[in-house]
Amino acid sequence: MDDMRRAKETVPVLAGPYGHPVPPILVTVPIGAWVTSLVFDLGSLIASGDAAALAAGARWLIAIGVLGAQLPR
Repeated sequence: MDDMRRAKETVPVLAGPYGHPVPPILVTVPIGAWVTSLVFDLGSLIASGDAAALAAGARWLIAIGVLGAQLPR
């Protein structure tokens, strides 16, 4: 009978497979975006070609990191 009650429990929206939480996985999104923006910034200093594109990419990655950090935990 306990299995029937457990089968009818609600699952949170952010629960992944088997009910495990997804947000701990999403912690890597802002970290990865910010580290990559640092690489893009350094690349824009070194690049002799289109440094503006790398700088713009770094700004986008910082914005993605900030948005990713706002996800509910």
